[in-house]
Amino acid sequence: MTGEHVLNGSDTIVHFSGGTHIVLNVDGEDKRPRDRDSSRIYTQVLSEYKWASEECYNGRILAVHENLIAYRLFNENTGEAVRVLDRITSKRHLIKSFKHLTADIQWAHHAPLLAVIDINANLYAYHVDKDCVVTKYLNIIREDDSIPIDAIPRISWCPYIPEADEPHEEMHMIAVYYVKVTLEQCEKVSDAVMKLPIENSSALQEVQAVCLSPDATAIAVALNCGTVTFFIIDGEGTKFAHRWQPEHGRHIQDLVFLDNITASDTPEQFWKYAIISTENGKRIQLYDTENWHCIARLLFEPLDQLGKLALSVHPTAKFIFLTDYDAAQHFEKY
Repeated sequence: MTGEHVLNGSDTIVHFSGGTHIVLNVDGEDKRPRDRDSSRIYTQVLSEYKWASEECYNGRILAVHENLIAYRLFNENTGEAVRVLDRITSKRHLIKSFKHLTADIQWAHHAPLLAVIDINANLYAYHVDKDCVVTKYLNIIREDDSIPIDAIPRISWCPYIPEADEPHEEMHMIAVYYVKVTLEQCEKVSDAVMKLPIENSSALQEVQAVCLSPDATAIAVALNCGTVTFFIIDGEGTKFAHRWQPEHGRHIQDLVFLDNITASDTPEQFWKYAIISTENGKRIQLYDTENWHCIARLLFEPLDQLGKLALSVHPTAKFIFLTDYDAAQHFEKY
């Protein structure tokens, strides 16, 4: 089933049935002024900070976990810093003394743990309690100039879901990637760190996305050349499992799996469905991982007139979000 629909910037919801090839044409003729709030979204200013340049836009500069907000900031007095803010109590904390510019920040899905990585791939992890008290959880400091000068370090938490019979088990695992991929596993003691280098790392060039399975047993590495490599994680390290070449053969921008990470008793299989975004996020493909068959396609047009769309997934995996930050546009797909 195919279908084509027009998004013209109005408040009207565009309804369309599911299909294998859906085209959404974004009308470029809408010249109406944009209000701060739409009819379906209410915003409230919690804190205001203007970033000085676009050099910090390579990775995430703002991250949210429940009521906690973290964002990167810099000024002459504090230097490089990260602000943590509780949006309910308005309590805040400033994390300072970073040696290098911040490259990426991300909260863990399952715990109030904030990870910060700088442009030298130094990793900092912090625990934030309900009173916005920040405690250092983990630091991994590398020698200066330890990564290629043009590499952009990124981080990816494992969205850990414990077994139903072990609801209190803890597993804090994070992947650090730029050209190579490294796993940092933090046990219950904050200084118990195990680094798991990915085998055949010389072949992992231009890593675009990394996903850790919710049961912490597998890792998927997407290269921008168009391949996805899977590894098994066990007590001895990592082992190559499978290499997948999606049918499109295009530059991969992002890879996500549709897992409901809000419930530990879900009967659904992890990593059953995967989404690949290409063409700067304007081409979305949904795959069934049992047979690697593409079961749906979503295309935004015109390709040459739209900006880059950032892909994210709701924790229940019922919605995907595509955001054009430059044009202040947000698309939601159920």
